[in-house]
Amino acid sequence: MSREPIRIASAIVAARGSSVVRYHRRGECPIPSGPPECPEWLPEQSKVVWAQLIPRLTELGVLSRVDQSALARYCVVTVRLWRIETLLDEQRESFEVFEGERLRLVKMWPEAEIARNLASAVLPLEVEFGLTPAARARLVVAPPKRKERSGYCDDEQ
Repeated sequence: MSREPIRIASAIVAARGSSVVRYHRRGECPIPSGPPECPEWLPEQSKVVWAQLIPRLTELGVLSRVDQSALARYCVVTVRLWRIETLLDEQRESFEVFEGERLRLVKMWPEAEIARNLASAVLPLEVEFGLTPAARARLVVAPPKRKERSGYCDDEQ
C-alpha cells in the first residue's frame, strides 16, 4: 500500500528556493502574513521564550499568524525541558537499588525519561521553524533589497 507524499505549502517551498512553485496550487489556502500574537494563557517563562524567538523567526521569514499554537507549544515544551534538565543537573540521572549489601540494579530517575520525551517532542518543532542547522540549510531567504544609488556623494551617508 503506498501513501501520498506530504504536501508542503507553496510559500514554504518557495522560501526554500525551489523554482518549481511559481504559483499557488489550486485549492491551497492562502497563508496570512505577519507574526502571531502571544497567547494570554502562556506561562511567564514561556512568554520570555516567545519574545526571544519571534524576532528571529520573523527575520527568517518563516512565521505566519496561523503558527500561534505550534509556537506556543514549542515555548511551553522548551521551558519544561529546561526545568527538568536543571533538576537533573542537581542529581544524577540514575540511582542504585540495593538488596541487603548487594547491588541489585541501577534505575533511571523518572525525570530523566521525561527529559528524553520532551527533547523528542521539541525537535520536530525546532525543525518546522528552522531552528536547527540542517533545517536552516534547507531554507533559502532572499537578501534584503539594496537601496539604489544615484551617484551623488550625499547618498553614501
